[in-house]
Amino acid sequence: MQRGLSFILILAACGGSKSAGRATVDTGLVYVSSPTKAPQDVTLRLVITNDPKVYADGRPVTLGVLDSLLTVLKKAYGEVWLYREESDPHVAAQQDSLVDAVLGAITRHDLVVRVAKQPDFSDQARKHRPAPDSERP
Repeated sequence: MQRGLSFILILAACGGSKSAGRATVDTGLVYVSSPTKAPQDVTLRLVITNDPKVYADGRPVTLGVLDSLLTVLKKAYGEVWLYREESDPHVAAQQDSLVDAVLGAITRHDLVVRVAKQPDFSDQARKHRPAPDSERP
């Protein structure tokens, strides 16, 4: 997720005329961005545990942080892979509430979501791996 956009602000004093005793300063904005990835290359893996907690790419996150991650993911044309641990009957209602909140956030950002059956997302990785003879852009 650190493949974000970079902005560099360049300030340079020019030797022009002085106005009210101050030197004129020209500013320029240089826009630098990394190459655009194909949609299938940017994936956020979410796990909802039976605690219930949300993990994004292995790190615990709050719903606020998750919303920010989803905003960045949308701009990168990414998708979400979601795995939900089997719920403990004692916390099933809490987990269901968290699942609803997470799915609501994904829906608000209009992202593709794929539900994984394996906790390591291996089932999704196999489905979305390019064929050996296919060409990559």
